[in-house]
Amino acid sequence: MRKIVKGICTLRLSQLKHEEGRENNSHCSSDSQFLMTEFAALLTIHKSLVKSLQFNPAVLDEAKKVAFLIEEDSGARVEALEDLASALAQAGRSYEAKEVLTIVKNSPVVKAKELQKLAAALARAGTAYTEEAIDVFRTCENVARTIKHKPTRVKALKELVATIMRVGCIYKSEILLLEDN
Repeated sequence: MRKIVKGICTLRLSQLKHEEGRENNSHCSSDSQFLMTEFAALLTIHKSLVKSLQFNPAVLDEAKKVAFLIEEDSGARVEALEDLASALAQAGRSYEAKEVLTIVKNSPVVKAKELQKLAAALARAGTAYTEEAIDVFRTCENVARTIKHKPTRVKALKELVATIMRVGCIYKSEILLLEDN
């Protein structure tokens, strides 16, 4: 019960800070941060209700709505959707969980991470796979550039360059972290 109260308090405090930030035209309380806090509070409430055998599907439905309001292609949205899919599956809503996981899997954020891992593995496998590694690094760069959320896009490109440098691949990227188109 304490977790439910704490979740409700966190949710209300977050809402008040968000309203205050809007009244003051403050940029320190962004919509994305507010939505992530609201989502986390709703999931906390949902989990606490489930533990106390007082399952309320409306709480999970509201968490789902909030998760999809988080900025598209942001790392925060991917994380929220992964958590949502887990909660949906645990609540016996496997069809919805699969739909959400499909959205996560098709996200350029997730695709870029998967391609980066594949390219690094190919590069470490030796010179026989150098061309394949280079092709996958190029594909990864192209996918990363399609990420709409700029901070997440920049992070994906930086991680790609760091991976290229770490595995010592000969692939030369125009990225070089100097600009982001």
